[in-house]
Amino acid sequence: RVAHNADGSTRARFSCDARASAPSPATAAAAADSEAAKAAETRAAEAESRALESLAKTADAEAEAAEAEAQKADAEERVVALERRMDAVREEANAVEVAAAKVVAEARTDAEDARALLDSARATAEAAEASRAAEIRELEAR
Repeated sequence: RVAHNADGSTRARFSCDARASAPSPATAAAAADSEAAKAAETRAAEAESRALESLAKTADAEAEAAEAEAQKADAEERVVALERRMDAVREEANAVEVAAAKVVAEARTDAEDARALLDSARATAEAAEASRAAEIRELEAR
């Protein structure tokens, strides 16, 4: 049915009473349950979203930790390689030092031998000079 208002507009008119238009307790409970279910679904979706974000952050942190571990392993390998190189350089330096000591010792020996030869040559020269002087005196004496 349609009723006319004083201004001429129309409105729907129902022939049922107020009790009939009020929702039944079962309908109200179902509506409340539906709203509660929707709210629970919303909270669950939000919780799932937070959990996924947390998982993503955890995965990122794990990736960063793995990268840091790889960098640490690389650094440790470089340290070991540098230590080996330092040991090799020390060994080489020790070998050079030993060789230098041998060269110095040989040079000293050579210098001592040269002095001895020089002294011998001087003595020979002096003896030759003395012999020549003696021959000259002997020749002069004749």
